[in-house]
Amino acid sequence: MTASSPGPAVLGELRSRLEDQQLQLLDGVRERLLESEQVRERISERELQGMEDSATLAAMAEVSLADASRDIEQIRDIDTALIRMRHGIYGICCDCGEPVPEERLRAYPTAKRCRDCQEIKEFRQRTQSG
Repeated sequence: MTASSPGPAVLGELRSRLEDQQLQLLDGVRERLLESEQVRERISERELQGMEDSATLAAMAEVSLADASRDIEQIRDIDTALIRMRHGIYGICCDCGEPVPEERLRAYPTAKRCRDCQEIKEFRQRTQSG
């Protein structure tokens, strides 16, 4: 049985989920960047006072920035999915051109590839890096 592209109702549902997730991620990035800046200010204050826990604060700032970076990557994936929707190519595998099954899109709304092509991509990445 061949997979088919999602219908308009499913596309609308997925678009709404993606837009909601994008807003949440943007809020999270803003908060993490603010937290990181506040931590960096505390580091500067403590360095002036000669406090030794500035390394812990620096690690906290780095974690906030790493989390923000991860969220930004997810935002990029969402942007790509929304662009693919606008261009009418959402739900089509970018490698083989076959429809991405609706079940996969419901589980991973930012999926650009069908499961088989994604597995091939991940296998190639593992063998190239290993």
